[in-house]
Amino acid sequence: MVVAARRAEEWSSSEPAGRTAAPRVLIADDHPVLRSAVGRLLARAGYEVVGEAGDGEEATRLALSKRPDVALLDLTMPRVGGLQAARRIASGAPEIRVVIISGQPGTQPIAEAARAGAAAFIAKTATREQLLAIMDAVCEGRAHTATDGAGATIDHRTRRLDATAPRGLDRLTPREREVLRLVAEGHTSLGVACILRMSPRTVETHRQHIMGKLGIHTIAGLTRFVMLESSGEL
Repeated sequence: MVVAARRAEEWSSSEPAGRTAAPRVLIADDHPVLRSAVGRLLARAGYEVVGEAGDGEEATRLALSKRPDVALLDLTMPRVGGLQAARRIASGAPEIRVVIISGQPGTQPIAEAARAGAAAFIAKTATREQLLAIMDAVCEGRAHTATDGAGATIDHRTRRLDATAPRGLDRLTPREREVLRLVAEGHTSLGVACILRMSPRTVETHRQHIMGKLGIHTIAGLTRFVMLESSGEL
């Protein structure tokens, strides 16, 4: 709640971004202060906020009646959570792009959002610039990944095309998978070293091996790879 309150204050102080179009967005979160802050941020960036909801059941009802371009849903809400609401919205109005926002960063909630059909995931640790960048990418139909694991768009087309291909994770050792998971969650080499009780140099070596085996050479690319691996193997 402390992180959410801090982000609400930061998000609400954003300056207009000069957007010319006006994507319509529905915001669902059980914290009114956070809903209001996100609404102000999006409105200043050129979005039209067409509704707010405090739980997933209300969010589903509003989404199906107002048909926004994007539904921004909190992962954890009373009565009906964001993932269940996302599935209901996808069933009744598949054209609506759902973005899951959560105070729980990491690969697991991203994987859950992907399985629910969400177009993107945003952690509440994201800056206002990161939140807007991901929302813009969703509306424009392009890929975007925050470099520190604070969020990313989800490419379901890519996931389907790659479903029968050999999994890249099979090339990694168990320790490399641990390092990959922590790097994708935004931990620095020093942070990974502290968590896994190894030297930062060893972490760097593992990271170089991971990048070489996967053919991915940026942290953003590794984060996106982990996001697409929704099978729970990490």
